[in-house]
Amino acid sequence: MARIKGNSQQNVLKGTNKNDRIFGLIGNDTLLGFTGNDILSGGKGIDTLSGGRGNDIYAIDNAKDKIRERRNQGIDTVQASVSFSLSSHLENLTLTGRANLNATGNANANTLIGNRGNNILNGGAGADRMSGGLGNDTYVVDNGGDVVTEAANAGTDLVRANINYTLTNNIENLELSGTGNINGTGNALANTITGNSGNNTLDGGQGSDRLIGGAGNDLYFVDDLSDVVVELANNGIDTVRTTIANYTLPAHVEFLEFIGATGTSGGTGTTGGTTGGTTGGTTGGGTATSGITAIGNALDNIIQGTVGNDLIDGGLGVDRLIGGLGNDTYLVDQTADFVDETVNGGTDLVKAANSYVLRENVENLELVGSGNFDGTGNDLANVITGNSGNNILDGRLGDDTLLGGAGADKLIGGDGLDSLTGGDGADTFVLKELDGDLLTDFNPLEDRIALDQTAFGLTEVLGSVLSASGLLTVADDATATAGTTLANPLAKIIYSSGTGKLFFDANGVVSGLGNGGLIATINNAAGVAPILSNTAFVVDSLI
Repeated sequence: MARIKGNSQQNVLKGTNKNDRIFGLIGNDTLLGFTGNDILSGGKGIDTLSGGRGNDIYAIDNAKDKIRERRNQGIDTVQASVSFSLSSHLENLTLTGRANLNATGNANANTLIGNRGNNILNGGAGADRMSGGLGNDTYVVDNGGDVVTEAANAGTDLVRANINYTLTNNIENLELSGTGNINGTGNALANTITGNSGNNTLDGGQGSDRLIGGAGNDLYFVDDLSDVVVELANNGIDTVRTTIANYTLPAHVEFLEFIGATGTSGGTGTTGGTTGGTTGGTTGGGTATSGITAIGNALDNIIQGTVGNDLIDGGLGVDRLIGGLGNDTYLVDQTADFVDETVNGGTDLVKAANSYVLRENVENLELVGSGNFDGTGNDLANVITGNSGNNILDGRLGDDTLLGGAGADKLIGGDGLDSLTGGDGADTFVLKELDGDLLTDFNPLEDRIALDQTAFGLTEVLGSVLSASGLLTVADDATATAGTTLANPLAKIIYSSGTGKLFFDANGVVSGLGNGGLIATINNAAGVAPILSNTAFVVDSLI
C-alpha cells in the first residue's frame, strides 16, 4: 500500500494501481487514486479527489471539495466533517464529529450515516438507507424503498416524507410534505404526525399521539384516549375513526365513526360536503358489539355508531347521527338534527333540548330541560315524554304512549290506540278519532278534553265549552251504546260513568251510535272513572 503525502503547496498527487493512502495536507490539491481501494484526504483547501476504480474512501473537510467518480468504479464512501452532498456515482456518506451537519445523497441507492449532532439526512432519489445516530435527526424520504434506522434513546427524530410512510422503530415524529394525498402512520412511541395540504390519512398507532391534519379532507385513526387531533377552522371536511368506546369529537372535525376494537387503518377514506351547510359522505361503521358514547362539536357533524347500544350526542351544529343496530340514545339540540335509523335497528330514543319530530324507524322521544317544546312522533308505536315546560305532544300514527310531565301540556294521540298521561299541570287531551284512547290521569278540576268540531259534528263555537245538552252521562256502556233517543236527543257525546268510556253518537235522535263509536276511556290513577260535566270539554278545530 502506497502512502503519499503532499505539502503546503498546490499538489497533484497520483496513486498507484494498489490500495493507496493519499493526503493532500495544505493547499488546493488534486488527488488521483487510479485502481485499488484508496483512501483520499485532501486536507485543508478546496480539493479535487478522484479515486478511480475500486472501493474508495474520501475524507472531506471542506464543503467545496469536489469528488469525481465514474459509473461502475466501485462502492465509494465519503467521510465528511462538514455538510456535504454526494456527486454522481458515489454511494455512501458518513458524517463525522459532533457538529450539526447535513448529508444529501444523489440518484443512487445511498447509505447516509449521521454523527453525534443533529443531522438532516436526505437520500435523494433512489432507495436509500439512513441512520442518524445520536442527536435530534431529520430524515427526508421520497422513495418507498428508503429505510430509516434509529437506535433507542438516540434523540427526538423526524421523518419528512412526500410519500405514504410508516414510522420505523425509535422515530418519534412524521411530517408529510408536498400537496399529494398521502398517508402517515406512527409506531409504538408517542408520535406527532403532521399532514400536508392534501387529503391525508393519519394513524398514530400505539402511544399517545398528536395528529395534525392541516388543509385537505383528512382522516384520523384514534386508538387511545390520550391521542390528540388538531384541526384548524375551514381546513377541509375531516373524519375521526376510533376504537374508543367514549369519544368526543375535537374542534373543527366534522365526522366521527366507530370502527370497533378490531378495526384497522387503511386508505384515504371519502368525505364530502361543506362546513356550515349540509355535510355528507361517510364510510362504514365497524363491527363493535358493545355500545359507545360519541360526542360531536360545534360543527355540522356526521357521527356513525355501532351495532351496540350507543349514546350519540351531535353537540352544537346541525348534525346527522347514525346509530346502526342496537338500542341507541341520541342527544339533539337542533330541530334540524337528523337521526338516521334503519328498520329493525333496535329500540331507539331521542332526547331533545328543543322541539323535535321523530324520523323514520325511531321509537321514542324525551324532551329535556324546561323549555316549552313540542314533541312529535311518527308511524311507529312511540313513547313521547315531556319535560317541565308546557309541551305539545303528538303521537301521530301508531299506538303511542304520551307522558306530559310537569307543565300545562297538550296531548294528541293521533291515529291508533294511544295512552295519554298529562302529569302535573292543567293539561289538554285532544280527541279527534274513534280510536279508543286511554286517558290515565284526567283531572276534571284542571284538565280539559278538546273535541274536534268537524269530526264529532259539534255546533258549539270554536274555543267554547261543550254545551250542557251536548253531553249525556249514563251509568253503563249498554245504555251508552243504545243511543240518545230517550235521554237527550241532542247529545253527540255520551259518557259512561261506570266505566269511564266516552262515546260518539253519530245518529242523533236515532237509536244506536250509527257510525259513531268509542272515543276514549277515562280513568284516574286508581282506575276509577271521574265525574264529568260538560265544562270538562272544549270544542276545537283539530283536523
